[in-house]
Amino acid sequence: MHSICPVSLRTPNIIVAIFQLLLFSTLFLSSLPYWSPANVQAVGSPDFSIALSPSFAVYPQDMSQLSSSIILTSENGFNGVVDLNFYWYNGSSDIFISLVNPYLNAGRSVTETVKIFSPPLPSTGCCGILGVTGSSSSLSHSVPSGPDFALSSDLPSITLAPGAHGQSSVTVTSIDSVGGRVFFPPATLQNSRFSGGWSFYLDEVWLVPGSRGSVMFQVYAAVDALPGSYVFKITGSSFSHSHSINLTVNVSPIVSGDFELTINPETLVMHPNTSINATMSLRGFDGFSGSVYLSAIEVSQCCPLPTTGDPFAPRAFARPSQIMLGINGFDNSNLTIETPNLPLHGNYTIEVFAQSGSIIHAFNLTVTVPPVQKLFTIESDPISINTISGRSASSTLTIRSVYGYAGTVSLSTTVTSLGSIQARVSSEVVKLQPQVQN
Repeated sequence: MHSICPVSLRTPNIIVAIFQLLLFSTLFLSSLPYWSPANVQAVGSPDFSIALSPSFAVYPQDMSQLSSSIILTSENGFNGVVDLNFYWYNGSSDIFISLVNPYLNAGRSVTETVKIFSPPLPSTGCCGILGVTGSSSSLSHSVPSGPDFALSSDLPSITLAPGAHGQSSVTVTSIDSVGGRVFFPPATLQNSRFSGGWSFYLDEVWLVPGSRGSVMFQVYAAVDALPGSYVFKITGSSFSHSHSINLTVNVSPIVSGDFELTINPETLVMHPNTSINATMSLRGFDGFSGSVYLSAIEVSQCCPLPTTGDPFAPRAFARPSQIMLGINGFDNSNLTIETPNLPLHGNYTIEVFAQSGSIIHAFNLTVTVPPVQKLFTIESDPISINTISGRSASSTLTIRSVYGYAGTVSLSTTVTSLGSIQARVSSEVVKLQPQVQN
């Protein structure tokens, strides 16, 4: 007699929250409202370093307490009290740290432990981010040290007619493992006098290692602006680095006619680690002709102020970013939307801009990312087993982590057929590592 014995595996629902510890320095060199990357420490002067272990962690399945060690190390004979301060940039949770700031002896290291009592429940995206500052007198440091960021412009130049507005997206990309905020002071004109005004729509980007974000540089040419090319220097500064790029604004005669911008579809439902294209359509009328520049920016409400640098939000790119329309012409461009490989969820708005000379149009695209339903997958090989009564057979189960989940998975068996058939697993608990990807 033969019997087919299907084995069903059940796993409990798991709630996972991720938090990232980022350390920021706060070095004030003057009363100017901008951060300066200057290094005022003399070579060989007493100093200290600060590190976290770990700096990125996944909240455990069993909801036990999670902690991270803050390691302070004396350098060049430094000794003194190091003040530690904490701030949740995204989400919140109760934390515990000693009420007495640590005293660091010369040539020694001390370790303080910060404990997180519950998942941080971020207001948007997947992760709660806890900022930690260590300072002593005029000394203040960030971890990691050394990594950098790069600046790039969506458009090499902006063409405007007198009396018109224009803009270009400036992208900040994390290099190595740089994290924190990049600030943008007002751009500076590099050549002749420009009649008009310029500013940033949101003047900072918030980065975590490996992410990128953008700000929108906006410029206005006055009605008496002279035709010509004007070069603006755009500078981004973090707590330890500063970089600049140039952007050219061309003032041209007034453009006649107008055009319309539409996007199809207007709403998208996406899952993490996916990419979707929407179609941007441009149509001229009333004799319009000329170049139309396209750009896209995501604005998040995750932080104390609106920001375009939410590393957990979708990203959007116009490809191509410049369309040439003939008289009353029509053409399309792709808007590529990408979501990171993280268990983010929520509703996001992508602002799309189309600009040609004095004409500018905007269109909002809504992206919905539903909550992640699973943090691991399970497969059996083979999926069914044939065996003779009185004997045994086996199937291999493979459990894979999804979205970098690290934690334990409990396994159990249930026999759904009648009869005295027994089933069991060789290991009732499996521990997954974060580097295992689906």
